[in-house]
Amino acid sequence: MNIASGRKEELDVNITPLIDVVFLLLIFFMVSTTFERESEIEIVLPQAAANVTPADDFSLEVTIDAEGTFYVNGKRVINTKIETLKKAMQEMAGERKDPPII
Repeated sequence: MNIASGRKEELDVNITPLIDVVFLLLIFFMVSTTFERESEIEIVLPQAAANVTPADDFSLEVTIDAEGTFYVNGKRVINTKIETLKKAMQEMAGERKDPPII
């Protein structure tokens, strides 16, 4: 017995109705949602008040000439020893801590 095989239809899932339902739900939720304005809290920000200290424009200028003589702020140092230069710089700086050295 020979049964004739008919045309076989390809089965596929039609998702068009599903997309329609999703869009309808999206529209429904967008329309039915109530938007609420957030309450505002008034904040008074503090004003910036910095203690302004006067700028100290003091700096030490150390110069070495071609002969190797040291000068601190234009005054010649007695000899070329580093200890003497250090003492001269400390005397010029006085009580100031860490003055800029040029």
